[in-house]
Amino acid sequence: MTYKIRFSQLASDDLTEVLGWYKEQNIEGLHKRFIEALSKVLKRLENNPQSNPIVHNNVRQALLKKFPYKVLYTFDNAVVEVLIIAVIHQKRDPKIWQGRT
Repeated sequence: MTYKIRFSQLASDDLTEVLGWYKEQNIEGLHKRFIEALSKVLKRLENNPQSNPIVHNNVRQALLKKFPYKVLYTFDNAVVEVLIIAVIHQKRDPKIWQGRT
């Protein structure tokens, strides 16, 4: 079964902010490498969303490789969907995303 990936508006805003920051660093292809790392995580979630640990209530987290970011999400077997609720730096205060659930 392949799950559909859907971003909440706040998660989309997170992603826009992160990509903007990486583009501003003027390091050739850095934001593209971030997108590739994120795409790998999303592909794993499409196929196996229950593979990552629960970190708060029913929210799970998946870590990006080589980048200090995490994807926080929930999933619903009934509608076969993964809802991304945040894409944030691993050291950010968890209260920022816990209110999104």
